[in-house]
Amino acid sequence: MDNYFSKLEIGSGLSCEAKRYIGALSPRHAEIFVSIVENASRGNLKKLEILRNFKEPESAQCNQVETSDIEMPIGEVLIKARIYRPTLKNNISLPPALLYIHGGGWVVGSVENSGRYCSEVAQKSGCAVFSIGYRLSPEFRYPAAENDCLGAFKWLIKNVSELGVDEKNIFIGGDSAGGQLAAWVVNALIQSCEKAPRALMLFYPVTTLQERSDDESYLLYGSGYALDARLMGAFIEAHAGKEFRWQASPLNFNTLGKFPPTLAIISGCDILRDQGNEFAEKLSLSGAKVRHILDLGSTHMYITAPGMDEALSRAVNESTEFIKRHISPLEEDA
Repeated sequence: MDNYFSKLEIGSGLSCEAKRYIGALSPRHAEIFVSIVENASRGNLKKLEILRNFKEPESAQCNQVETSDIEMPIGEVLIKARIYRPTLKNNISLPPALLYIHGGGWVVGSVENSGRYCSEVAQKSGCAVFSIGYRLSPEFRYPAAENDCLGAFKWLIKNVSELGVDEKNIFIGGDSAGGQLAAWVVNALIQSCEKAPRALMLFYPVTTLQERSDDESYLLYGSGYALDARLMGAFIEAHAGKEFRWQASPLNFNTLGKFPPTLAIISGCDILRDQGNEFAEKLSLSGAKVRHILDLGSTHMYITAPGMDEALSRAVNESTEFIKRHISPLEEDA
């Protein structure tokens, strides 16, 4: 019997690379970041704009992948997208496509942040990866980002011929807040009876915007790790009013039994650990196929922040295997 769709725990304790990453953060990292986000929510965007404009040195891209930038017209909004295409020919007439949504607490981040992940997945899986931007909070609050991502998926489906990708094999994924956005898109498409993604990939996702301060993972990792509990609270306040948080939370979706096959990689040393595990388990109990990996040694941010190469490589390898397993046509028991 194939046990691919099951829960798997890997690693033990905080990994050496995660320790180095956390150790390199300023002791006031969270305090400064919280202040910037809270001030932006009150209308003072100056420091947030400086933070957004700061560019980390871009990671080296795979030699066998070419990149190009486009703009997707979503209503009256132009969404920036970076396309990663493998240059090596394979036996697939049209490549599958992955719509990838970056994290950043709905407040920061851009298509540049997940460049290494997107490039390596494109090279190893043969998939064309579309890394998209979206309007950020607090200037554009819920559901602006959600609608941008939904519009981007619909635009991709509508333009498969021009883009040269296989309409039967459109995947979606995201990390952290990008995971919430990806799951929200799937839910919206199912609710409206529209074509849903072939499969879903989530990395340390936000699965609820509601109060979770009593979670064991919040108590263990709420301070001194990659994502501080106070910062998470500031992100949520910036993104969605209290009246919208229930409907924005994937844990509350009533469509989970209709979700496509899902890869959920949860970081063990992360405040989002418990809500991520709960979502993966709820999906499975609802009848969806879920490959649920609890990476005990990892923390938040490894998709977007340099310095956690082992965790990133695991995510790339799992993504590659997951995509290859779900390229149509599929065996029912795959």
